Amino acid sequence: MLFVIRKSDNKDNFSFSTNTSPLENADLWMEGYYYHRLDLSIFNEDDKVKIADLVIYCFDLKKIEDSEVDLEYVADSINADVDSSMAILSAAKLIPDNVCEKPMLCYIDKLYIKPKFRHKGLGSWLMKNVAELIKFYYDKEPYGFVIYPRPLDGRNPDDINERLDTTSEMYQLMVSLIAKNGFYEINETNYFFKKCESEI
Repeated sequence: MLFVIRKSDNKDNFSFSTNTSPLENADLWMEGYYYHRLDLSIFNEDDKVKIADLVIYCFDLKKIEDSEVDLEYVADSINADVDSSMAILSAAKLIPDNVCEKPMLCYIDKLYIKPKFRHKGLGSWLMKNVAELIKFYYDKEPYGFVIYPRPLDGRNPDDINERLDTTSEMYQLMVSLIAKNGFYEINETNYFFKKCESEI
């Protein structure tokens, strides 16, 4: 199944298949010094209709450590969910002491796939290859990913206040999706974490 990924702020894009590696030329959208926001739109190759969105905040732990800035303070400048995720990771002692080799800690803020394009392997492909995408864009090894799975209900995917609660069927499907791709729940917090292996 062939898709096109496009940066939201320019016309650069690259094609990928759910059965192959995604990597081709693309730009990096930088937002800030201590973290970067990667905002991707995914289109159907056949009719160029946008079918999915992926938003990831990538924290540069090395820059944060060198500047002696508090990670939670940086995360709080984005939104409460991101701030909570960093606090939970810190309390669970999941933030590394040595950040030189893998300095990128990533928060998956949004993964939305339009209903008619679900169950075709796209979500699984993105979760499986997300570390490879980050490594490509930033030329840095990601240490890990955290996600707070609260699926959008689909009426207005840009409104984060319309997210479904944890009892919904869509929530359970999303948890199943990320669990199959190596994420586990952190101490019954509804936040899920995946530490990247050495081989990405």
